[in-house]
Amino acid sequence: CASFEVHRIRRLRFLSDIPCAMEEIWLDGKWAQDIRKDDLSESLYHYYERKLGLLIARVEDRVGVAPLPPWTLPQIGLPAGADVGFVERWSQTADGDVVEYSRTWFNHHSARYVSRFK
Repeated sequence: CASFEVHRIRRLRFLSDIPCAMEEIWLDGKWAQDIRKDDLSESLYHYYERKLGLLIARVEDRVGVAPLPPWTLPQIGLPAGADVGFVERWSQTADGDVVEYSRTWFNHHSARYVSRFK
C-alpha cells in the first residue's frame, strides 16, 4: 500500500452572512509542501491555479443526504448527526489525475446545492 501526503482544509461557508455549509477538502500533498490559512481565499481553485500551478479541469459531484460529522460547528445551526444535504466531489487535472477530494455538508434550511464550473 503506497502512502502519500495530503493537506486537509476545513472551512465554514456563508450565504449572505448566514453560515450554511461545512467543507472538508483533501488536496494531494505533491502540489504544496505547506499551505497557510492566510494564503487561502474564498475560491480554492483560484488559489490552486495562481499559487500552486494546479488547474482543475474536471469535477464529479455526488449529491445526497448524510449526517453532520462529529466536528460539526455550532454556527451551522444543527447538531452533529443531523441529516443534511451532502456533496462528495472528486477534482481532476486535464490528465485525469484526481488531486482533490472534498465533502460538503449543507443546512438544507438555509442553502440549496448549485453547481457551476467554468
